[in-house]
Amino acid sequence: MALEDDPRVSKAEELLWDHYRRAMERAGQGEQALYLKQHAKARPATLKEEGGLTTIRFDMHLRASDYSVKLNAQDGGLAGWQFPLLGEDPGRVLSSGDALMVAQEAAKPPADAVLAYSRYEEVAGRPVFVARWHHAVKGVPVERDYIHVLVNGKTGRVFGLYRKWHDVDPSFSER
Repeated sequence: MALEDDPRVSKAEELLWDHYRRAMERAGQGEQALYLKQHAKARPATLKEEGGLTTIRFDMHLRASDYSVKLNAQDGGLAGWQFPLLGEDPGRVLSSGDALMVAQEAAKPPADAVLAYSRYEEVAGRPVFVARWHHAVKGVPVERDYIHVLVNGKTGRVFGLYRKWHDVDPSFSER
């Protein structure tokens, strides 16, 4: 029988969460205790029987940040992602040129991409480096196609990348 299927594990997990809830209530954080299971995950690691007692050890995993992914509904391809934890504590340590190189490496803009802008902007009162490319085929802009990258200028890490891009056939055709 797998460890997760042992009925003693679910009982032990209930006791574990009850212990944490009571400890948080004693510390005056009873309201926050309601959200504990959303931010922590208990995974059974070992079960040991000795001297008539059963000891179940849990590994605790904490969620540090949300991570969002946007997928294309038609083909399931990645349309964008954002990991806010990487954007925390930003700054203007990187020069705009170095931050643009970081953004380009992440975005890998195709040959028909045109850099629309790259600069530090204030986002919620914090400096964030933003780079945006537009799509142009033979000099003609392709509406609504873009690549948008967010870089933490202090750490040099990309924390958001959004891409809406499609192939365009530039040959003449009647509609």
